[in-house]
Amino acid sequence: MKPHELIRQAVADLLLCDEDPDYSIQFYDWHTPVESVCSVCLAGAYMAKTLKADRTLPLLPMDFEETEDLRFLNFVRGSLSVASMEEVVGKLDWTDYPNPKVYVQDMSQVPLLLERADWFEKCTPSH
Repeated sequence: MKPHELIRQAVADLLLCDEDPDYSIQFYDWHTPVESVCSVCLAGAYMAKTLKADRTLPLLPMDFEETEDLRFLNFVRGSLSVASMEEVVGKLDWTDYPNPKVYVQDMSQVPLLLERADWFEKCTPSH
């Protein structure tokens, strides 16, 4: 999968997880069962929905054949939600993420912002 396709799919999965009562969005967890829900970040949402991970298992990228894709999503989640995003798309009002709803809202904008900045065309696919 190309980087832009991967990001779009992961964001779609994040939105699905946000609506799913079996998941809790926490941008610092990969795929972590906590009581009756599974806590996920951007890559964890991709694990949950696209890769069909068992929500009762704690999982990391190395638990999947798609390890590099999941690490790339973590890079996107980590670096694009801080100062480097400003370099890509200009000054943004990014919020600190104690509130998962704000995180989901901000991440849902990432593909469009990157597309507007021609980031996908500038990005060299890793595979």
